[in-house]
Amino acid sequence: MNTTIKYSLVIPVFNSSQSLSRLFDELKNSFSFLINEMEWIFVDDGSKDNSWDILKKLKIEYSIFNIKLFRLSKNFGQVSATLCGLHQAKGELIMTMDDDLQYAPQDMLLLLDRYNKGDISIVFGVTKKKQNFLKNWGSLWAKTFFIRFFLREMDYKLENSSFRLFDRKWIPKDNNNNWLFEEQNLFLTWVTSSKHIYYVEVKHSERLEGHSGNTIFSKIKVFFQTLVKFVVNPLALFVYFGLVMMTFSGFILILYRRFGVESFPMGYQVSNLIFLFLNGLTFIALGAIGNFLALIYQKLLNKPKYFIVESIEN
Repeated sequence: MNTTIKYSLVIPVFNSSQSLSRLFDELKNSFSFLINEMEWIFVDDGSKDNSWDILKKLKIEYSIFNIKLFRLSKNFGQVSATLCGLHQAKGELIMTMDDDLQYAPQDMLLLLDRYNKGDISIVFGVTKKKQNFLKNWGSLWAKTFFIRFFLREMDYKLENSSFRLFDRKWIPKDNNNNWLFEEQNLFLTWVTSSKHIYYVEVKHSERLEGHSGNTIFSKIKVFFQTLVKFVVNPLALFVYFGLVMMTFSGFILILYRRFGVESFPMGYQVSNLIFLFLNGLTFIALGAIGNFLALIYQKLLNKPKYFIVESIEN
């Protein structure tokens, strides 16, 4: 087999014993023509089922392909598992996808076809799937406020996904930037401009088993991680809030002095509401500052993002 690797396909695996056989079959049907130029990298992210055993059997069954297996010591999360695979990849062109077959492997060829046309270095596969009212409302809010204010220094779009293709050069070569690369889509859009990124619409299917980890809580987590890692605008926002509150307080004081107590309701209930509102702002500010300090602390600790306990590369 030719040892020159041009393409690396990275797939994190977690509790996917029921879908792995079908996944391998579809990969074979999609990428057989790249057999001498491509490697498949599977990272078992601490699966609780027998996914690892199935991966080892499938590696033997599909021995004509260049398949590498890595098993992590515990469940570090999809991002860390993907990062592990990226660090092991040898190809100049990186492909990543999930193991649940919600995105069809053959659609990766659409991304590859667009990449080969030139002028771009990152291609995302996106889909227009129906969502419930809460998710639609959240997306609308994010597009109109979150991105315009917090991410205006980045060419970021909500349509980014883990079904993607990009040049190897965008992977950090040192540990100093690995903490940023945890939010991989944000990092990719942070280090380049939109003229080098293209979006290809692909099909999206239902999961064969299990439940998606892309919940409303995970979206909120990503929201706050983005704020503290990529932008400093939230700190400026607190300054704006302070200026607004000072202006508002001064305006209230002018009204009080100009028209007298009788003309303005300064009762016990109103005072309590103002007190609670100001305390709420204080806690928000302290929480944001705490997140920044915690991030600095975690970076200084330099904890490993993953730990490999077993690997099969030959």
